[in-house]
Order: sequence, then structure tokens, then C-alpha cells
Amino acid sequence: SAYLLRGVPSTPSSHYIERKDFIASICHHLKVIDENGGHILVHGMAGSGKTIAVSQAIKQAVENDGCFKGNGVYWIKIGDIDDDKLFNKLKGLCIKLGIEWKQIPQDLEEINAHMDHFLENHPEKLKTLFVFDDIWKSSHYQYLTFAKKSITTSRFINPDNELSYICIPTSDRFTDDEAIQLLAKYQHIEDLDTLRNNPYVIRAIKSCDGLPLAIALIGGLRLKTNREWIDAVNVIERKGNRNRLANYEFNLYGTFSLSIQQLEEEEQQQFLLLGVFKRVAIPIGSIMSLWNCDHYSAISLMSELNNKSLLKYVENESGIYCILHDLMIDYLRQFTPDNDTRENWWRTMNMSLIKGYAAQCDRKWHLYPNDDYYYQNLIYHAIQAGNNRILQDITYNFLWMVEKLKVVKTLFNLRLDIQDYIHYLKENKLYWQEFEELLELLHRYESYLDMDNVDFIQFLLYCAKKDSWIVARAREFARQRIHSDGHHYWMINSYSGNKLERDLWRASKIMGTSWKDALPKCSNPAYGNLKWICTNNNESENCTIMVKDYETFKTICSLPIGMAHVDEIRISADGKLIGYSTAEKTKKRKWEIYNLQTGELLQFVKLDGSKISKLESRWLEFCPVITDKPVVISISLDKKDIKVWNIMENGLEQNTGFKSCPNYISGIEFMPDGKEILFWWRSYENNYTKKNWINQCQLQIWNINKWQCSRSMLIPGFLERVNDEYIVAKAFNYDYELFKIRYIHQRDGMMLVAYGKVLGLLHQKGKDVNSINYLENFTDSFHAIYVSDKPISNVIVSYDCQLLAVQKYHENNILILKLVNGSVESFINLSCSNTSHALTFAQGSHHLFDYSRHGTQCLFQYNLDVNSRAWQKFQVKVLVDSVVKVDEDDEDVIDSSFTFIHGVPIFAQLIEKKGGNSKLRIFKNESLDQLADFSLDQEYQNCYLYEDFDSVILARWYKCKEIGIASLTHWNTDHCHIVITEISSVLGSLSKHGVFRYTLNEENPMDIAIWISKYREKDNTFMFFIHVKRTENSSRWLVMTLKNCSAHKVIELNDDIFQYESIKVIHCDEFHLVTRQKIKDSPDCLIKWYKLGDTINNIIVLATHVYRENEGIICKIRLSAMKDDMYLDVSILPRNLDEIQRKWSKTALAICKENCKDNYFKESFLFELDDDIAAFNHKGKLLVKGNRNVIKTFHFKANIYRVENMHPKKYFVVFEQLSKKVQFYHNQTLELVHIIESPHIRPWKIKGNQEQSMFICQDRNGECGIITEIG
Repeated sequence: SAYLLRGVPSTPSSHYIERKDFIASICHHLKVIDENGGHILVHGMAGSGKTIAVSQAIKQAVENDGCFKGNGVYWIKIGDIDDDKLFNKLKGLCIKLGIEWKQIPQDLEEINAHMDHFLENHPEKLKTLFVFDDIWKSSHYQYLTFAKKSITTSRFINPDNELSYICIPTSDRFTDDEAIQLLAKYQHIEDLDTLRNNPYVIRAIKSCDGLPLAIALIGGLRLKTNREWIDAVNVIERKGNRNRLANYEFNLYGTFSLSIQQLEEEEQQQFLLLGVFKRVAIPIGSIMSLWNCDHYSAISLMSELNNKSLLKYVENESGIYCILHDLMIDYLRQFTPDNDTRENWWRTMNMSLIKGYAAQCDRKWHLYPNDDYYYQNLIYHAIQAGNNRILQDITYNFLWMVEKLKVVKTLFNLRLDIQDYIHYLKENKLYWQEFEELLELLHRYESYLDMDNVDFIQFLLYCAKKDSWIVARAREFARQRIHSDGHHYWMINSYSGNKLERDLWRASKIMGTSWKDALPKCSNPAYGNLKWICTNNNESENCTIMVKDYETFKTICSLPIGMAHVDEIRISADGKLIGYSTAEKTKKRKWEIYNLQTGELLQFVKLDGSKISKLESRWLEFCPVITDKPVVISISLDKKDIKVWNIMENGLEQNTGFKSCPNYISGIEFMPDGKEILFWWRSYENNYTKKNWINQCQLQIWNINKWQCSRSMLIPGFLERVNDEYIVAKAFNYDYELFKIRYIHQRDGMMLVAYGKVLGLLHQKGKDVNSINYLENFTDSFHAIYVSDKPISNVIVSYDCQLLAVQKYHENNILILKLVNGSVESFINLSCSNTSHALTFAQGSHHLFDYSRHGTQCLFQYNLDVNSRAWQKFQVKVLVDSVVKVDEDDEDVIDSSFTFIHGVPIFAQLIEKKGGNSKLRIFKNESLDQLADFSLDQEYQNCYLYEDFDSVILARWYKCKEIGIASLTHWNTDHCHIVITEISSVLGSLSKHGVFRYTLNEENPMDIAIWISKYREKDNTFMFFIHVKRTENSSRWLVMTLKNCSAHKVIELNDDIFQYESIKVIHCDEFHLVTRQKIKDSPDCLIKWYKLGDTINNIIVLATHVYRENEGIICKIRLSAMKDDMYLDVSILPRNLDEIQRKWSKTALAICKENCKDNYFKESFLFELDDDIAAFNHKGKLLVKGNRNVIKTFHFKANIYRVENMHPKKYFVVFEQLSKKVQFYHNQTLELVHIIESPHIRPWKIKGNQEQSMFICQDRNGECGIITEIG
């Protein structure tokens, strides 16, 4: 029967007795649940013998009564553990049951569901008896519902247990006969009458009230003489002991002392020290450290203590450890040696443990082997020891933090350690500011740490401030690891102009895996911990909906969806319900609601009583607060009907409340108190014309419970600006259209309305008026509070209507407005790293969350304290962008360029001062030391640096009306000049070397832009690819070559100025230009190959290939490895793999096969350089990279700086502009070896030196950072 009793603890006859009546009662109920299923709960106080009795009853039921023969018994020790440890225990149980997963479960709900499904589909396993020993937390019962037959032990019982369990109370005391049986086993006495007739034995049993734990301890003493029994009784009966344990009338403390005093003195001290540990299973490694002994000695003493019932010795597949009874821990914590205080003894105990750990790892704290206790609790014990020297030794050891993160797998636990240490430092009036800086960094930049790889040192090097103690310390550890095990580390030596708002930026966390994931939503923190719902791997086979605790970032719930497109997600205010919609091919959104506590899919119950599991609805939302009658609001697919659903225990019942609107609902939201909803619609269709144009919108506010309209308003849909006033538009040619309404104050009846670029407040006319027409005397009720230079895309309001967050299209910054008494008092122009904003105010706080969907899938948190010094007051009546930006730098970066000159990084910035002056700034070295601040006599638009060329080229264009001569023909029409200026001696003293002016016969172009500039060292020639935008639909493209700022040649790429719709540069080097040109009003495109010859007048077309855009082509460009080689070969084939196989290499064929899988990219451009091939689309996105037989496909929007970089010395470097990540791939294997991700740099272009030990990163704002490899 042993194979049936999996994990059932042994009860050797030498230490345990059978409590026959108690065991018989348990056995009776075990027989019942073996036949019919069910659950037993054995409950009783600590030390009452529950576990022993249950194990004995199960053995008897299996061996004697033939129960549970189908699949036997699984015993799981639970104890006082958190959800994570319960999850791991159940995961281990799954493995024992033979459960296999296509996808590993992520949380308790999911693993419970997996096990339930598995057992239902395996009837033979359904007969299994599961034993859950010593459950402490009532919340854990809900995760054990997979078991159809179970028996549980617990010292606690609650009303829910009595409903679903057969509850068997444990007798808290032995009978005299049971006690004598146990004492006889310890003393190996067969004649029980010897003990029964001894009055001192009976007196001892009575004195400890028959408590099983106390009887076992007395048995462990192995008392023999009457004198020994009398002494024991005197100790147990002693009154008034200051250390008496609570809830026990007799002297249990004395009973413990008797057992301990039987040990040798050294053994006593070793056992007493065990009280230092937390109330968990104590691994042998930590015990060896505490006792300063070897493995054999530790096991020997633990076995002896086990024999004396002082602890429980356990040895299983998890290792060797001991378990102390809670009452024994209480005793050890209260014990104080003579002539000592409890506080001092507690410090001594902890110091002994710390010294033991130090001895085991030679004070190299990161080298201590993980025993599932050390890394979790080292800081706690060091703080309790009160030794700051050791605390500093540990906390300044970042390698220890690396190992801790590998063990605990969450940054939250490390932050708790640092918080505790900061508290310790403050209490002891020690310097704490450094660790406050580290703690803020761990909160703010959490999203930058990859917990799968846990490269914590690299994380610190990238995220800490470049001149901080953190970087200095991290660099030391990086060098240690470089020399010890060959690690590679990089650091950001310098960065310029980073203006991110870090004072208000509190935290960042990753909430998704790609831009396809749904926008995350949060619960209301007023009803418990803040929870966020998000999706992972949306639109894939592994699509999963996850609910996370925000602070710990632990997954609370994981719901696998399978292959689906989750369109939107929702979570209730208390975080107990979640909802999500999926969009099928018909684009009909279908919503499902789940109860997280029961794991059940809730049904929608319609008015006719019919039930559906999926509700077709365009929009659905939970009430933001928990009311007496919680509801869900939905809008029909045609966006015209509103329905109310009451949330019931087992489903959602449709309310009689129903509203049908004549037109599409343009906006709907709950009012702050959750009792009303606001919605509005336009009185005109979206495709309005002059004929059906109506300047009117209808807004209504409805009471949810009564379902009646409490207020109705008419609002203009269009405004026009007349003499600085905003009035109702009278004609079709309006200035601004209404797109957003937010209710600000229910008490004062104030609304926030957004019209295009104008944000304003609309005041209610009379507090008791239920119907208002704002079309009349609109200007009396409306006043603008903010006018933007760009269209406003969204506005959200904080829970207390005090803060407004304003988002503009294609804008990094978020404008925060603070309202006081109905007007804007101050603002914050919040600098952010992304332009893709999805904003949320957490209920009950001024915490603003900003989700970057199209970049990093990162959720940023900003704390907008209303008393912060970041708020800026202003005097004007209406806030405008010129006021918002007035405190920003008084200069703008117009353009910038970077290169390496003889291996030295050089960075140039073209600066325009607000006063009108322009400057050229030059920075040098990896520290970006400023070399020059050169004043310019003209305004320029572009600057260019070239590799190993000691000059900077400036370019400008301007319109001119002066009469001039061109080609010997007099003219006096408007024209333009393009000016090229060379500033020499970049590495020395800057000076103007030459100026060239070219006259362009264009009267009034919208813009002139130089797209590409090259320098050819061979003949000292500069090349410029110029785009002249004449009108929205007309452009010119020019190639200018310039030598010595005088001799020049300009050719037009247009055969006819109206022929081409667009031109893309596919490749440009010192001798060749390849373009892709879309023919205007035609389905055709063409590839043109130009030769930029070695003489100034030699620019010719080498080849032209016309093709249909929808059919596509594959163009292969073979490059030369020699810098000054004029060789280039361009070959073009249709997307036909057979023809490609006949004419191109195997690597080219393999890349084409990979690339042809995706019909989205019908035009591919292959660049071949020796054994390296890379494929791009016509927009320059990297698709595939190949090296001999190795092929790497890039599924994100990958870029490389130049195709010449595709044959690198060590790393193939790819960067993604949206996520701001730089990825290093091994140049031959194409394996990913490193990722650069930092809040301090946002790479838009990147270039490395020849050794690839240093890289210059430029962002789109013209700022720069230097990244170097640590040697």
C-alpha cells in the first residue's frame, strides 16, 4: 500500500499512539467520501495532534478498509504560506499527477482550473484522495476545489467550511490512558500499569492538561525515577512565570525548558538559536550556518531534537529541513538568558546567523548557495542584528542583488529590503539618501529590467544617472565580472538634453508584449490593492488576459483565450469581475464577463429570461464605484441603444432601463458618484454636407436606479472664432468641432468641452434647471481655458475634477491643468518619452498612468501632487502654448550630426536662439565635452559631419526677390537660394572655409529639404539629395554635387515635374544612387540606377526598370567591401523563386523564400556584401538578414543606420525607433547578444566606431548619447 500513500507522513510506533475513537470517526467519514465524494475538515488548536491522527486514519482506511484503491492518496503540506508558495506546491502536485500543459499556468486560478479539467477527463484519477495539511488562510480553500475527495487539517474554522465540509473537531487533550500509552512508547515500557499506578506520572499528565505536544515533550525526557518525575511536575505546576505562554493555564514554558535542559550545554545553545528564524521550514543550509557546523553534525543534532519532540525533521525531494511548532517558536522568542535583556539576546541571535552566513561565503554575499531562505531574509536578519557595517557590506554589493532577483524573480521584494534598510538608517540617524536614490530608480525604471535574464548590473549602468554613486559602484562590479567570467557590459558615458520629467515620474511597468495588445485598464484602489488588466500575445495562439497586482506586479489571474483578437478589456471597481470583447471577421464585438473569485463565465440574462454567454455590444463598462446595486452599461453595435445590466451573484440581469438615441452616441461615461451616466449625440450624421449640416448636439444625464433623465442640454457642435470670442458657428465653414465632453462638478453643473484646439468650461444656467439650451447666449456660459497650437486628441479628468490631462496629436508632452473654483490656476507641461499616449487617472488619487501602446507597451505612473513645486502659475486669462513653453530653454536644436573623426566621437548641433541668433556647437570625446560655441551670421536648416573629415557643412535655403541673372537671361521673378557653407577645423578652432550659393528657379515652394548628404574623399566632392516640395501634389527631386564649394552639377530626377508621385532613395553611396519612383496616376513604379561619376559633370542613368506596384519585384544590390571602389551591381527579378534559384546565390534564395511569405512586402531590396545579405522594404525597414547558412527574420520595425554597416566587425546592430531599443546580434551566428535600453537615450540613428566598442546614438530631437563597452 506504500505506493498509494504518497507523502503521508510516517508515525513510528515509538513516538505516536492511536487515538482510537478519534481515528475511528475520521475513518468512518473517509469511507463515505471514498464512495460518494466530499470533503472533511479536521480542526483544533495547535499541538492537539491533528496531523498525526489524520495520517493514522488514512493508513487504516487504505490498508484495512480498502479505500482509495483507484489512485491512492496525495498529501500536501500547506502551512502559513503566501499565494506564490501555494502555487508552487500545486504545480509540483500537477507534475506528480502527470499533467502536461501546452502553456504553463501562471496563477492559482489557472492551475486550479487545469487540475479540475484534468481530473474530469481522467476518471481513474478522479477517485484520488487529496490531503491538505495545516491550512492557515481561508482564501486558499478556493484554489483547492479541483479535489472531489479531500481531507483538510486546520487550527481555524469559518462558516464557509461548515457549509461544504464534514467538520470533525479534534480533542485538544489526551485522555489519561492515551497519555500513558504515548509515555510508554518513549520509555519502551510494555506494562502500562507501571505508569498508571505511579501518582507522579498521573500528576504530570494532569498538570499539563493532557496537551499532546506537552505529553510528547515529557516523553522525550525519558524520566525514570520518582525524583525526576517530581522535579518535572514542580516545574510544570510552577505559577507566576513571567514567560508563561498565552492560552495555557499550566506552565508550558517550563515543559519546554525541561526538554531543552536535557540537552548538552552546547546543544542547548544551538537549539535556542533556532528561534531566530521566521515561521517557515528552515533549510539545513541556514541551520549549518547558524550552528557553524558541517552537514553530518547538523543532521545528527536535528535527529536528536526530533526524537525529543523539540522539532520535526523532514527529508524529501525538496531537501532537508526542520519545522518548529508554533508554540515552540513562541517559547524560543520569549526566552532570555540570565543577565541579558530580550532585545540584546534577539540582536545576538541574529548576529550569530549573519556571522554564520558570512563564514560560509567568506563575506562574498552573492556566492552563498540558494536555500530558499537566505536571499529572501538576509536583510531582515541583518537589520535585526543592528550592525550597519554588515548592512552596508550587503546592500552595496549589487552582485548580491543580482542573485536575489534570480531567486525571488520580482523587483518588489528587493524594493522591500531597501525600504526596510532606509527605515533602519533613518531611525538610527544615519545617511539614507543614497538608498532613497536607488529605491526611486527601481520604482521608476522597473520596465527597463528584463526579469527573465536579470542583468541587474547592466540595468543600473543604463538607468542610473551617469555621475551617480550607483553607476560608479555598478562599474566596479561589471569589471569584476568581465575579468572573472568574461561578461560584456556597456555604459552610457554621456547624454545631452534629456528633459524627461523625473520628479513626477514614479514608476514604469511593462503591460503587454506588442502593439496589438489591448489598452490596459485598472480597478479602483479604494476597494483594495490597485489591479490592472492587460493582454499578452494578442492575436496569437497564446493570447492571454492577465490581472496583475500593481505594487507587487504579481499575476493574480491568467485567462488563456487562444487564437483571438481581444479588442477591449475591462475590470470592475473592486477587481472581482473582468470583461473582454473579441472582434470576429464580421467586426462584431462580443463581450464576456468572468467572476475571478469563482472562475465562472457569467451569463447575460435578458428581459425575456433568455441567457447568453456573449453579448454583442459596441461598448461596455463597469461602474467606477461599488454601489448598493452595481451595474454594467452597454451600447448596441449601431451605437444608438443603451442598456443597463444589474450585476447579480450568478450573472448579469438586464434592467428595464433602456434608451434609444436617434443618432450615433458620440460619448458616454459614468458620473463620479456612479449613480448617473452622461451621454451625448450629434443631431447630424458624421458624413454631413452643407445641405444636412445642423449645428446642434444633445446631451443627457440619466439617473441609473430610477432610469429617468435628470438633465438635458443642447450644445453647439461647431464654433467659430470672431474677435477673440468663440461663438456658435452660423455657416458650414466653421473653425472648431466638438469632440469631447467631460462633467466637472455635479454640484455646480460645470462641463469641460473640447472643440478642436480649444478647451473650455461650460457653466450651467441655474442649478435647478433640468433643460438647458446653450445654443442661445452661448458666449455667456462658455469661456476658453486653453488654446493649443495643435489639435487636442483627448482630455481626461481626475476623480475629484481638480486635474485635467490634455493630450495632443503627435506630441510627446502632456499638459496638466489644475482647476480651482472653476478656472485654471496652474499647469505642468509633462515631458514624456513617447507620443503614443493612453491616459488614465486612478480613482481616488492624483496618479496619472500613461500607456505607450505603439512603443514599449510600458505603463508610466506620474504622481501629480497638487502641492508640488512643479506647478506653474500664469497671469493670462486663456492659457496658450506660448505661455506653456515660456519656461523651456530659450533655444531650439534645429539639426544635429555625428561621426567619428580618427576614432574620436564628434557631435555637432545647429542651435537657434529665441532672440534670433544661431550657433554651431561642437562636442568631442565619449564625455561629450563642448569644444566650440560658434556664432553664425545666418540661419541654417541643416548641418553635416562626415567620417574622418575635419569640417562641418551647413545648409540653408531662403526665398529671394532680388533681380538677378541666371543663364544670361534677365528675370525679376521670385526665386530661392540654396546656400552651402563649410566650417573647417572641427577638432581645432572653427573658421568659415567657403560658401556656395545656388539659385533655384522656384517662385514659392512650400519647403526644401536635403534628405541625404555624402562626402567623397577621393575627389573632395559633396553630394546632396534635395526634395523641393512645390505644392501638396507637386515636387521636384534634385541631386547636387559640389567640389571645393565652387564647381557643381545639379540634375533633376524628374523626367517631367508632374510624372512622379514620390521618390524613395533605396541606396546612395559615393558613386551610385538607386531610387524607387512611383509614377503619378499610374499603377507602375520604376527603379533607377544613377552613376555619380568621378568628375563633377559625370552623372548618368545606368539602368531603368518599370514594374507594376501590386506585382512587386525583388531588387538585389551587390556592394563592394572597398570604401573607394566604384563597383556596384544592380539586378532585378520578379517575385518568382524558380528564377531566383537559377540566377542568385543560395543565401539570396533562402532570404527571398523567407521574405515572400509575407505578401504585405511585395517590393524587396536585397543588399549583398560578401557573405552578408539583408532584405529591406522600400521604406527602409529591415526584413531579413542572412550570413551564409544563417537566416534571421525581424518581425519588429527594425532599422540599421546604413547598409554599409551590414558587414560589421563584431555586432550586427539593429535599432527600433518606437521601442527605443538597440539590439546587438553576433555578426556570424546572428544570435541576439545584447540589448541597449535606457531612459536617457532614445536612438533615432546609431553609429559605431570601427572596433564597435563605442556607439553614438542620436534621437529625433537632435540630442546625442555615447555608449561605450566597459573594458
